[in-house]
Amino acid sequence: MQVALVIPCYNEAPRLSATFRLINEYFSSPNQHAITLIFVDDGSQDGTNSQLANFVNQPHTNFTTLLITHPHNRGKGAAIISGWQTTTADAYGFSDADLAYGLTAIEPSISTLTNHDAIIAKRLDQQTQYSFSRNISSRFLHFITRHLTGVKATSPQSGWKFVNHLTLTKILPKLTQDRFAFDLEFLLLLQAEQAAIHELALPFTQHTNSSVKTRDGIRYLTDLLAISDSLPYNRPTLYRQLALGILLVSFALYGWIIYYGYFFSDDFTGLWQGSQVLNNFSSFLSIHGATFFSPIINLYYATGLGLFGPSAPLFFISNILIHAAVAWLAGLLALEITNSRLNAWATALLVAIAGSSYEAIVWIGANMHSLATLSIIAALYCTVRLYKTAKWHWLILGLLSQLIAYGTKEISIVLLPFIVIAIWSIWRQHKFSFSPHLSKFLIASSFLWSAYVALEFILKRIGQSFAVNNYSLDWPGFARIPFAFLDLFLPLQAVDQLLSPLTATILGLATIVTSYYLIKKYWRLPALPLAFTVCLLGILPTIFFTVTNWWEPLASRYTYLPHLGASLLISGILIFTIKHNKQRVVHALTAILIVVSIAQFIFMIRAVTTEYAYVYKTGSTLAHAARLLDPTTVPTVYIHPEHPFRHNQSHIIGALNIYANYQQSQIIFLEPNERAALSPSAMLLYWEPEARQYELTSHDDIFDILTQP
Repeated sequence: MQVALVIPCYNEAPRLSATFRLINEYFSSPNQHAITLIFVDDGSQDGTNSQLANFVNQPHTNFTTLLITHPHNRGKGAAIISGWQTTTADAYGFSDADLAYGLTAIEPSISTLTNHDAIIAKRLDQQTQYSFSRNISSRFLHFITRHLTGVKATSPQSGWKFVNHLTLTKILPKLTQDRFAFDLEFLLLLQAEQAAIHELALPFTQHTNSSVKTRDGIRYLTDLLAISDSLPYNRPTLYRQLALGILLVSFALYGWIIYYGYFFSDDFTGLWQGSQVLNNFSSFLSIHGATFFSPIINLYYATGLGLFGPSAPLFFISNILIHAAVAWLAGLLALEITNSRLNAWATALLVAIAGSSYEAIVWIGANMHSLATLSIIAALYCTVRLYKTAKWHWLILGLLSQLIAYGTKEISIVLLPFIVIAIWSIWRQHKFSFSPHLSKFLIASSFLWSAYVALEFILKRIGQSFAVNNYSLDWPGFARIPFAFLDLFLPLQAVDQLLSPLTATILGLATIVTSYYLIKKYWRLPALPLAFTVCLLGILPTIFFTVTNWWEPLASRYTYLPHLGASLLISGILIFTIKHNKQRVVHALTAILIVVSIAQFIFMIRAVTTEYAYVYKTGSTLAHAARLLDPTTVPTVYIHPEHPFRHNQSHIIGALNIYANYQQSQIIFLEPNERAALSPSAMLLYWEPEARQYELTSHDDIFDILTQP
């Protein structure tokens, strides 16, 4: 039988003399097989090539030799493939250069191969003398290899494998991995061909000074991810795994708010409006704060209040669940657009971490942003599924999601462009024809969007929002777009105080140039058009906001929707660099994206722990003070003008109504420097600045105390 045994070598000069000695000892007697040893010098720089050339050029009996030289290091897999392509044989194998399994393994391997398509060595004695760290890393890599790929071999990275000629001809054209992931891809291709694979227990001699380095382990890990992403998968199983993973991450990161968090500011307004809906259900369409058309938020507070009462922990649990649902659907959308499980997991995890958009989770009143985003992402997911399947139920679900989005928050005004870009993103990959259902969906979506734009314009005009200082449209609004975009990736609030008009201009220009580079370089990636659209259009409604400085970052809640686009952008580029990482262990852009994500996470932790202890105490002391009041014995409550959120009176009305059943006529807001006659039947609710909490009093001298410098 013709046998070709490839021995890849990379910087193996110190151990080659021992390898040559083992070879000469084994072949000192005749062998029943015609064996060719093919040495492949994979770009060695330590004298390996000269030693191999000297050995190959010597006369040999009972075996033949070949030497292949790679000018540059290409990897173990590339070396083995080069060797196999050089000769024709009945059986092909490879061995590590240290011959840890010994050449005596040739006979049992060839004998076993007569009844199988391939054989893989496993150690007869599993005990090793590797260092603790190497044992741990090896076990870790082995665990995730089996979990991610389903490879069945006990030792997939075994350095001794054989395959027959017929089987190799089937899988050789499909081999793509050049480095240490070659072994894994080789086995998975054998499994896909339903080849008969036998694990052969062989004696193993451990050698020190392995040429395998830490960088090889890292490179193997990235290649492993790329391989696993190309394997078939079970869709329902992936959906369940993604949901469970995101739930665990979300509660691990934000579960603390269930215990420490409390209502504050607009939360009390929402509860108040929810109580009005419970008293008159039809009012959910007409009740609104400021000029917001938010019937879904009214229903949210009414449902929570009706089921659980004013219980902050349960509302926070719902916040986390809504956020987890957004992350889960974002992952599913990424999966549909990119056909990549890695993209799905990376997108979902980045959204779950939240980064700069944490406020929609830790503040109940800001969850209108997460609810609107949930509806928007659901509409996009239904759009893509409708395009792919042409099934009518996705049309119904998609239109229903749009109605919910439009009834939640005015940021939903950007939904129709998102839908168009999502369809185009899929079309440019698959170019399916438009189904009648999809055409109907687009017409209905356009009608809903037009009606919503008209409604928002009318509400804003009625509320005179364009006539006061809440909104404006001038050059600072447009100038802040690059900074709002950059803030999705780097926490600008951490350096906001260091910026000046000059440095802000330079930073803005750098952001524009970098964005142009990313668009030009990665535009062909499946999710990039939608990612950039969500980032930029998600920011666009905020250009009407009046700001102190044109480089001022957006409040966290306003970045929740564009953060979805940032997560799609980061994950798309990140997974691309991982899957096409042929030259470097870690691509520079990969490292930058990872550092960026970590920076956002660290800033989020810092901001939440320093800022929200204060706001939660504000809310809890307001609720506590309200509970101490009784409208039958204290029919009038005065509110001192100096308190947090002083321009928001409705939240105090809401707190007093929810916790003490006060009506608006019983609550009097004092003007600056205005005094009131207090008594046990007329009390003052005021803010104690030193204790940083709300308190009650019926003593008139409190006005003198509060006005003291």
